[in-house]
Amino acid sequence: MRYTGSFACIVMCIVLGCGMNFTPSSNEDMGSPNGDSTVYTGSSSLRAAPDFDLTLFSGDIFQLSDFKGSVVVLNFWGSYCVPCRWEMPAFETVSLEYQDRGVIFVGIAVGDTEDAATSFANEVGVTYRLGVDEEGDITITYGVTELPTTYIIDGDGNQVRKFNVANEAMLRLYLDGQIRSKS
Repeated sequence: MRYTGSFACIVMCIVLGCGMNFTPSSNEDMGSPNGDSTVYTGSSSLRAAPDFDLTLFSGDIFQLSDFKGSVVVLNFWGSYCVPCRWEMPAFETVSLEYQDRGVIFVGIAVGDTEDAATSFANEVGVTYRLGVDEEGDITITYGVTELPTTYIIDGDGNQVRKFNVANEAMLRLYLDGQIRSKS
């Protein structure tokens, strides 16, 4: 029996859409009893966020290092991912609330086509920066093993928090903490 790329993609979508995590995280300081949030604290445990270029749906190029000094919310998602579909309206709401406070939202579609991702983003009414990680390089570099996965990157370019599904209250809590720590 020959497996095609489409079959492999469908299997990947099912696995990622179910929120399964294939890597143990016992060495990480988990911020919740469910193990869905990692907090990086102290200078010895801060991780520099790897720089990357992403072609946005607008045609512009987003380069993470261009936004040093700003808090960046980096969200890995997929149009086929049910939890991603649930959380994306919250990301849009909070991105609008925090855009004048130095917070940049970027959505990176994983295992998706630009057409499917754009269609879903338009359906939800997303206005923040979005692009597709076509080769999977950014996803691999950040060690994303399930969707959705979100990183909060501080103004110094460090990963300060990693979590999975989020709502508006959770995003506000994390972002307010970052904004307070900058002042």
